[in-house]
Amino acid sequence: MDRYAVAHASRNGPGDARPTALQIVQDELQYGDKSSSSLSELTIVITGATSGIGYETAQALYATGAKLFITARDTAKARQAIDRIVSSISPVNGRRYQEIEVVCMDMDSLASMRHAAGEILTRAKTINVLINNAGAYRLSCPRIHTKDGLERNWGVNYIAHFLLTHLLLPRLEASSSPVRRSRIVNLSTTGHRLFPTHLEDPNFEKTPYEPMSAYATSKLALIYHANYLDRHFSDRGIRAVSVHPGTIRTPMLDKYDALRSEKVDLPPAYAEELKSAEQGAATTVFAAIAACLEDKGGVYLENCTYGKEAAEDLGPMDGGYAAFAFDEEVEERLWKDTCKLLGVSEAL
Repeated sequence: MDRYAVAHASRNGPGDARPTALQIVQDELQYGDKSSSSLSELTIVITGATSGIGYETAQALYATGAKLFITARDTAKARQAIDRIVSSISPVNGRRYQEIEVVCMDMDSLASMRHAAGEILTRAKTINVLINNAGAYRLSCPRIHTKDGLERNWGVNYIAHFLLTHLLLPRLEASSSPVRRSRIVNLSTTGHRLFPTHLEDPNFEKTPYEPMSAYATSKLALIYHANYLDRHFSDRGIRAVSVHPGTIRTPMLDKYDALRSEKVDLPPAYAEELKSAEQGAATTVFAAIAACLEDKGGVYLENCTYGKEAAEDLGPMDGGYAAFAFDEEVEERLWKDTCKLLGVSEAL
């Protein structure tokens, strides 16, 4: 787990010595144990893989030879992304890469999520890895809602991924083996501890709406979701983790910077801390395929290693998770409340 510690010790902005997603794949193929040789046999589902770190995640995992299913609301955009991925990865030793398949899915609609899950189950006989990568990032007021009336950060980031995961769980369990257990990777963020969270009122019906708090609430819920899944499904061959990819130089961050007041000072070492999208996808890919994580779960990963509990006075450029991000009582309650909201069984 310490393979990349030195690379992360000195940070000099995007493109520095910190690993990229493709480097993680190359290292795993070279140094991983016997389970690494089976990477080409995996089937991986990734949400939100047409741009940003989702695209870089898909590109790197394509290089393993695995079968990929990517979900997208805009299938034409998804096929353009696939063309770029295929043209960017050169065959090694005559390897034939598997076709990447697109599944149309609108995460603003629970009906679309159910239809997409059914499509995935029809087309993917096995599912070994589910990467819940896609995300909404509502940056300003007023609040907007999904087609089902949910605050959009909450509805897209957490509820939609919860439903997709719930519907794919039986296939993930059936696809697990003693050599390689199935994995679920939920993308969270250090933001879960930087802003007030409102799990008791995630739609902000009683609480004054604040976009960053809404975003933080959804990302905290994803950590709780991964923790619950690992605790209840690890003995059935499924391990789940949450991931903080880092502060990434993406169009989403550019938009946030443009909306910020000029009077807001950037945190110290902001520019040095930034990662490229290729580097931001590294921890996700690490979580999905690293042999050292086999039979590990219920953890928060950052910088391609285990995150540590953060002190309360740490700033936004400091890593770590909040102590309250691991709370079995809250995790159990959130699972039950979400199942009730979606009308799905609490027990699978």
